[in-house]
Amino acid sequence: MQPKLVLSKFFVYASKTRYYVFGRNSLETEWRVLSIDRSQRHKIKIWEDPKIYTKEETCCLINELQRGSATHGGCPLIAQAHGILGIIQFLEGPYLVLVAEKRRCGDICGHVVYGVASVSLLQIHSTECSAADRASIKQPVLWASNPTGSAWSSFLQIVRPQQQRGEIAAAERRYRKLIRSLDLTRDFFFSNTYSLSRPLQANVKSRSKDSVTHIESIFVWNSHLKESFQSILGNDVAQMWTVSLIHGFFQQVHLSSYGQRFSITLLARRSSKFAGTRYRKRGISNAGFVANEVETEQIVTVCQQTSKDVPLVSSCVQVRGSIPLFWSQDMKSMSPKPEIVVQRVDPLYQATQTHYEHLVMRYASPIITLSLIKVFEKIPRETNLQREFYTALNFLRQSAHSHLNFLQWDFSQQVKKKGTDALHELVELCNKVLHTTGIFVSSVTSGNFVCQKMARHSDMFAYGNKRYVADSLFQNGVLRTNCIDCLDRTNVAQYAYGLCALNTQLYYLNLIDGPEVPLECDLANMLMDLYQSMGDVIALQYGGSEAHAPILSTSRGHSRVATQTKEALVSVKRYYNNTYNDDEKQEAINLFLGNFIPSKTKPHLWDLNSDHYLHGRVNNLDLSRRGQQQDQASNTCTSLGSLCSGFALEQLKHPFKYTSQLMKELWSKDAYYDAQQQNTVNRTNCAPCDSAVCKAHSLEQLSGSEFEVYKQIKLYLNPHNFALVPKHAW
Repeated sequence: MQPKLVLSKFFVYASKTRYYVFGRNSLETEWRVLSIDRSQRHKIKIWEDPKIYTKEETCCLINELQRGSATHGGCPLIAQAHGILGIIQFLEGPYLVLVAEKRRCGDICGHVVYGVASVSLLQIHSTECSAADRASIKQPVLWASNPTGSAWSSFLQIVRPQQQRGEIAAAERRYRKLIRSLDLTRDFFFSNTYSLSRPLQANVKSRSKDSVTHIESIFVWNSHLKESFQSILGNDVAQMWTVSLIHGFFQQVHLSSYGQRFSITLLARRSSKFAGTRYRKRGISNAGFVANEVETEQIVTVCQQTSKDVPLVSSCVQVRGSIPLFWSQDMKSMSPKPEIVVQRVDPLYQATQTHYEHLVMRYASPIITLSLIKVFEKIPRETNLQREFYTALNFLRQSAHSHLNFLQWDFSQQVKKKGTDALHELVELCNKVLHTTGIFVSSVTSGNFVCQKMARHSDMFAYGNKRYVADSLFQNGVLRTNCIDCLDRTNVAQYAYGLCALNTQLYYLNLIDGPEVPLECDLANMLMDLYQSMGDVIALQYGGSEAHAPILSTSRGHSRVATQTKEALVSVKRYYNNTYNDDEKQEAINLFLGNFIPSKTKPHLWDLNSDHYLHGRVNNLDLSRRGQQQDQASNTCTSLGSLCSGFALEQLKHPFKYTSQLMKELWSKDAYYDAQQQNTVNRTNCAPCDSAVCKAHSLEQLSGSEFEVYKQIKLYLNPHNFALVPKHAW
């Protein structure tokens, strides 16, 4: 198979009508040419020359272009770049987004990872007016030749287009300013030769014969910018010309153990779906994506001592993400800890189920959920959400999702216990989880992966004084950790899990004799520094301040007074940014990710009261088709009394077990109950009714809580029949 051409440097030449982009590989032996049309303001046209040029041929081609354009303004070199992020469009035409400068951050199995150092934004449309623009400018002057028109209407024909152009230009400047406020030079990374958006194990499998076609990862942040290249040039060519950008954290340290050199890499990928700031993005979206979803990968690579040595590499993946329910917190109260509100009830937990299905697709099973929120509170706050979360997972487990496991560990309560080491207990808990999911271990050669077949830990066997891997080990399943913000407590738990993983990784890679690293050693302190740095970066991105980590500071011997002072300052900074800066930050994220596409015919991004509708519509449960199938079997509308006769009141007290069957019955019988008319319903009439609103005396037998359950089920089926939306789950 012919190796794929990798372009690592780009040169942009500009004529009046086109951009010519020349890309070359790192050795400067192969060059490609791309042409972008500049004559049309709102239509993007891209052409690629399929020929591969040499350096000499490219120089001759550039000289020919400059000579041919000499009489029309020339064709000068206007930009050099290390990567193309794509094309973004506002109101006055598209812009080419380039990585102008980069910095080296490390490497993964020989593939260099870069951080974005600076970004260039080139307006594609030519600054000189096109023929259509000139025609539109001259058109209003024609009013003078119309003798029947009034002077005022003729005057407006001139002024209004000018005012509209001025408003559009002002909005364009604001959009450019907004996109520049999203600092791409902080915590954005890419690689020309390695897929940073996927874990090491997924990249290994993609190179094997049994791999499936890869779908664009949710951790790519410039997918919207790459759409023009993909739709015009195709995915393969677009992948050659553009780079995939991830947002999160990357840090690498190099160590040595008895002369054996190895490196530890900590990589965090932030999801681009339902992305945003702390109080603007909570819970789950209709499409099953959660807020603050971050995939953390810990990679250990053993370096070669001689050319004959086969290096080994190991990785372990864990994830964090907001509690997958529809909930939020209101910042209007100006409280440091706003009330937690379950926004709407999903009796079948469709969005939660979709979220866990996504996890199974990415990491296989089991999916182990570790919840760190409070279980006991004097004033219920977190406990209400915890109870609903447990109910949701219990319902999914009963619905053929036995691969879901739930672990509740009250972080705050464990820390407050006297005479106990909370961090040590957390490490023991994580160690049990690690034995369930396992880790990934594979050998690499010159940056290429050697993947044989799936194997478990039992394939490790001893030979002499060294341990060898019979086949590559694969991680099956993942640990999903959450608290309320998925920042502070979650980061401590992820460090504990990372320490357990590091023990196993070093043992399998023959760097230590026993699979256990004490909490007080230098290696554990170094790993703690990595996770603290990652926690601060993730917290700044989502919460606006560094992470709270008093337990880690205390475990390292820091004074309690200094720790409390630092935590207080962190709280103040977080509260200020959440209150005053997060709105603009959320708008910039929505604009960059393509959640909002500017248009002259709809309101601007800053005029919207909420961005809720930007993140997908309500999942189509196909209830109408289901109802039609049931109606074919029975066209008679049955009263609520006969309907509820098949469901005892005891069953209504535990609706999740019977919700699916009850919903089918309610939908098939077309038995709707209007809450606005509940006081005027004829409760004495038991006969079957012909209307959509059923009148039944059996509602009198329902208690207040049971009636609320019934209303919520009805609200989920047909929300237009209810005037009041319940604010709390049952």
